[in-house]
Amino acid sequence: MDGFKSTIAFWFVLTALGFVGIIIRVWYISSPGNLNLPKWKSDTRPEIRGSILDRNGSPLALTVPAVSVFVRPEKFRPGTNQTSRLASLLGTSSSEISARIKRGTRHFAWIVRQVLPETGERVRALEIPGLETVDEPARVYPHGELAAQLVGFCGVDHTGLSGLEKSFNSLLLPEKQGGLPIRNIVLTIDRYMQYIAEDELATAIRETEASHAVAIIFQPQTGEILSMASLPSFDPNRFASYPQERYINPVVSSPYEPGSTFKVFSAAWLLDRGLVSQSERFHCPGAVEIHGHTVECTHPHGTLDLRGILTHSCNVGMIQLARRLRSEEYRSWLGNLGFGQPTGIMLPGEASGILRPANKWSGLSRFMISIGYECSVTPLQLVRAASALATGGILMQPILVKAVTDHEGHILEASSPLVVRRVLRPDSAASIMAILRNVVVAGTGIQANLSELEAGGKTGTAYVAKPGGGGYFKTRYTASFMGFLPWKNSNLAVLVMIYE
Repeated sequence: MDGFKSTIAFWFVLTALGFVGIIIRVWYISSPGNLNLPKWKSDTRPEIRGSILDRNGSPLALTVPAVSVFVRPEKFRPGTNQTSRLASLLGTSSSEISARIKRGTRHFAWIVRQVLPETGERVRALEIPGLETVDEPARVYPHGELAAQLVGFCGVDHTGLSGLEKSFNSLLLPEKQGGLPIRNIVLTIDRYMQYIAEDELATAIRETEASHAVAIIFQPQTGEILSMASLPSFDPNRFASYPQERYINPVVSSPYEPGSTFKVFSAAWLLDRGLVSQSERFHCPGAVEIHGHTVECTHPHGTLDLRGILTHSCNVGMIQLARRLRSEEYRSWLGNLGFGQPTGIMLPGEASGILRPANKWSGLSRFMISIGYECSVTPLQLVRAASALATGGILMQPILVKAVTDHEGHILEASSPLVVRRVLRPDSAASIMAILRNVVVAGTGIQANLSELEAGGKTGTAYVAKPGGGGYFKTRYTASFMGFLPWKNSNLAVLVMIYE
C-alpha cells in the first residue's frame, strides 16, 4: 500500500509542478482588488442560448449559426447521382439517407441536423426538388472533452441535459422564461488550470492502470473552484457516442470512504477541544484490537506524538486517540464541516455522502470513522472541509459561478465570498497546518516536497468496500492526496484521487 501512496503523491507532484508556471497568475486573481471580471463581448449576437465562459472569458459552451437539412418525401425527386452527391456532402451514405426518410412521415423527414452554414449552401446548390434547409443554431463545445462533466451538454432543441447546462437551463435559455434577454454565465474555472489537471490525471491513469481519477483545485480564502477535473470523460459535441455513466461528475456525485485523509479532521477536533496535547506520546506496536476488530499499520511505528501520528499516517495511534472522541459532539462537528449533506454547489446529482446519526453508531464506529471508514464523502466535500484549516478555521461556501453577464459583457450579477461558519479556533487550524507541512517534509507525502513552493498535505488510502456490506477487497483501493500550496497563507487547496 505504501507504494501506491507514493504513486499518488508522485502524480500530485507533477500536477503541482505544472501549477508552478502559473502560480503568479493564481496569486494575482486571488489578491484583493483583482477580482474584476474581464469584459467579454462576442463578435456576433448569441443565438437562442447564452454562453458558458471560464473566469477569463474563454467560451466553454456557445451557440453558433448552423443549418439543418430535411426533405418533403412526397416532393423529393432526386436526379441521377444526386442522392450520392448529397450523401457525400453530408458525410453519410445513400442507404442511410433513404433510411432516414423512411423514419420520417409522408410529409417530413430530417436528413441531418445542425451542420455548418457552408454545407447548407452546397446542399441548396444541388437544387433537388423536396430537399430543403432551415437555419437551426447549434450548441458547440470548442474544447471538446475539457470540463465536459462539469459543463454538460444540450439536446438539439437547446435544452440542457446535464451539468451546468442543465442546472442553469432557465437562465441560459431565456425564451422559455418570458422572452428575457440572453445571458451568459462566467465560471470560477480557469481553463488553463483545468487543462493541466486533466492532462496529469490522464498520465496518472495510464501509468497506474486506474479505473478513473479526479482532481479539484479550490481557493480556500474565497471558496472559488479553479478546476474540477475527472477522467475518463466524453466529448459533449458527440455525447450520444459515449456510455451514459461518462456524463456523471464524480467530484460531486460519487461518495467514497476517504481513508487516512480523514485523520486530519479527527486530530483537529481533539486538539481544538483540548482532548490531546502535542507533547503526548503514544505507542504503535503495528496493530490494535478494538471491539473484536483488528486495525493494522503498515509496520510498527514505535512511539509517536500527534505530529508523528499524522506524519506517518499511523492507524494504531489514531485508534488510541479515538477513545477520547465524544460520539455525539464529534458527529455534530463533522456535520458542521459539511459532511453528510450537499454543499449546494448547484450541479445536478450532488450527493450528500453518508454520515449516520451518532445514535446509529456501533461501538466500533467512532474508531473507524476516525481513520476514514464507516462514512463516505464526495471529493468536493473533502477539499472544502480541508480548506477550513487554511482559513484559520472558517468554512467557506463553494463558488462555481463567478458572474452572470449580458451579451455586451456587462455584469448583471456577481458572486462574492460567503462565510458559512467558524469550525475551529485559529490556533488549532494553524497547528494542524504545521503538521501537514511535516507530512510532506518527513512523512508519507515526502514526494510532494517541492523546492519551488512549500507544500503541505495528507495522503490517504482506502480499501474499496464489497457490494452488500461484505467487507473490503484487499487488492482494490482508492489513493488520494490533499494538499495546500503554499502551506502558509494557502492560495490553493488541491485534492487528487486515483480510483482502483
